[in-house]
Amino acid sequence: MTSAILSSSVEELEEAFRQDRWDAVIGMQGHFFLERSIITDLRIRETPEDFRVIEVLRDGSIAGIKPGVNPFTKGDKYALYVATKRNMETWELIRDFALSLRVKVWDVQHLGLKDKRAITSQFLCVKLREGTKPPEKVGGGGWQAELYGTSDIPLEPEDLAGNSFEIVLKVSDRIDPDRVNSFFKRFVNWSTVNGIPDFYGYQRFGSSKPINHIVGYLILRRDFSRACEVILGPSSTFESDELRSAREGYRKSHDVSNLLVRLPPSFRIERKICSNLSKEKTPQEAIMRLPAVELRFLLESLSSFIFNLTLSKFLQERKDLSALGFFVPLDDFGCPIDAVAKHAEETDDLLKADFQGHKAAPAIPMPGYLMREIIYDETRELMQALGIEHTAFLFKERPQASYPGGLRPALSWPKFYGVSQLKPCYWSLSFFLKKGSYATVLLRELSKPKNPCLVGF
Repeated sequence: MTSAILSSSVEELEEAFRQDRWDAVIGMQGHFFLERSIITDLRIRETPEDFRVIEVLRDGSIAGIKPGVNPFTKGDKYALYVATKRNMETWELIRDFALSLRVKVWDVQHLGLKDKRAITSQFLCVKLREGTKPPEKVGGGGWQAELYGTSDIPLEPEDLAGNSFEIVLKVSDRIDPDRVNSFFKRFVNWSTVNGIPDFYGYQRFGSSKPINHIVGYLILRRDFSRACEVILGPSSTFESDELRSAREGYRKSHDVSNLLVRLPPSFRIERKICSNLSKEKTPQEAIMRLPAVELRFLLESLSSFIFNLTLSKFLQERKDLSALGFFVPLDDFGCPIDAVAKHAEETDDLLKADFQGHKAAPAIPMPGYLMREIIYDETRELMQALGIEHTAFLFKERPQASYPGGLRPALSWPKFYGVSQLKPCYWSLSFFLKKGSYATVLLRELSKPKNPCLVGF
């Protein structure tokens, strides 16, 4: 029943990957920028230097810029560092950073996950041992961190405003540079005024193999055996021949030992499942032994997928987003403020004025155990087709993994810094996005690629 909405078998997934149906797999089925792209064959991330991400705090601080004066005092409990990594996962950075400072991993706070195939600068906050003076600089293979300042209070996720991106795009030499420049500028002008769909991007679901939401769906349905099959079985064209062969062997024999030794360290969930199964745990035990934060992430991924499907439906039907039932106010960075306004006849003029001034955005309620009463009909129909209820997100077996739901803006307004040609075929695009928005979604609107993963998304 669910195959038309969500591919939930190994065979369906591999067929979808072969047919380049990456957007459909994660629920992105429409575009807001309707002009046909002239750069569908663009490439990004030829090197990590082509994709730079820099965190920006709400006070305007930018990762990489040290304050002029911020002396250390004995009363300070936290040290704030700016860490720059190249071609590393965020969890690898945090692990190495904690080892360098000789602190526990859980004493290091970060504000968000950053792309691996990139150069990223982000803030890390570490709890100090009493009387300890933090070092000015630490570093290791692929990363370095510099002391930004100290404080008696920790850094919180709410302190992050968003991310600044500097991306190098490779465009075919068959296209006249003047046409490319004109097209880029039309997109910049259009998206700055109208915004882009605030879809959850490929990274949310798994860049090289988008299955997180499918696993979350199967866990909600308590189909733990099939969840393990989807985690370990499907192979991607972006994996090595050796790993793809190991997956094929697992599908035939269900022997996890050969697969476990071939899984890269960054495949954390897969390695944990393999390890648990190798100890003769049942599929249910193997999954339920995952940390609660990772189980919750999988459930959130399913909710993110349903959000994408709902927004896709609105775009396909050319629905007037300014007429949606809920709005969220935005701060100067475009981030949602912790409040919500209900669209009604008496609030129509005010909300539309705020919408046009980018002070408020139409919002879509995301499925979760607290959202039954305010969910849109389109979302409710999708959930019925999937055979799930809101109460399923209240995960009684692991209450800490439960997901309450929330409201996410339907649109996000990028703030562009510039477009320029670096050399023949290579262009630079720089912009700022609020936290929670994806640069790859913006690039998808711009280029409309057939296979986003081959492009480098």
